[in-house]
Amino acid sequence: MSDAHNWQDDEGVQYHYPTKYRNKVLEGERFVYYRGVNRLNGKRGDAHYFGTGRIGSITQDPDPERQTGVKKAWFCQIENYERFPTDVPAKVDGILREQGPSNQFRDGVRVVDDETFESILEASGLAQGYAAPGNAVPQPENVFAKPAGNLLVPSKDNAGGGNSSPRHSRHAKVIGDWAEELALHIIQNIEGSTNHIHRAAIGEMPGWDLDYLDADGQLQRVEVKGTQAAAFRNIEITANELAAAKRHGNHYSLFLIAKCMSPSPSYQWVSNPAGFLDRHEWEVQPTAYRISFCM
Repeated sequence: MSDAHNWQDDEGVQYHYPTKYRNKVLEGERFVYYRGVNRLNGKRGDAHYFGTGRIGSITQDPDPERQTGVKKAWFCQIENYERFPTDVPAKVDGILREQGPSNQFRDGVRVVDDETFESILEASGLAQGYAAPGNAVPQPENVFAKPAGNLLVPSKDNAGGGNSSPRHSRHAKVIGDWAEELALHIIQNIEGSTNHIHRAAIGEMPGWDLDYLDADGQLQRVEVKGTQAAAFRNIEITANELAAAKRHGNHYSLFLIAKCMSPSPSYQWVSNPAGFLDRHEWEVQPTAYRISFCM
């Protein structure tokens, strides 16, 4: 993954690539992200691997200029993305982890053997968890979080794809707790706000994670959603959260945080999410059902 190109990549959300990689980017395949030495503005850094996931659905780029020949391009969605707790250096004791031709790093997509792939995952610390000693996960109060214009990425096909932050991810609770702590830290610094309560931290589930009184004395309710990806393709909310959003309207917000567990997360407020559903700007789909057994 490069910092300097005009492809429409979103870390952990989608990968945009030329047709030369068509036979290497295959739905269902696992992958690791690699960042080379080149950075923006001519700067250089150490080459490393920084995350892993699985290739989701693949669609052709709809841009008319990318429909034929060597300009033909594709999008693949990224599923089950996990950012590494610690970047994995491309070299071990001066020797490249990926052995091959000297020009192999010219390609943005490469096939590695299973042993190399697993060694990268092992070195990442994912198996030990984000709280393990040696894993460099910053504390929410110490990161530089910046507001984003739009963290919502429409799906490029009708399948809907996977979740940007799957509820059943093995690290979902850790990521969610980290996002809530960051959101609380940001909200506490809103001028005139008081009575900040982290409901989720005290075991309460009213349909939101945090609430506070704004400068006008109005109770504002905030449901926090976090992802390690650079944006959200979709989110999951519970029936309780959806009901609360509809009931409280403009006094209910989603607080979306992307690039969780990193030193530079971004966030977006979405006020009155139920209004987007009412105006059919968003659509909601059931993803689970509860089955009861009748005698």
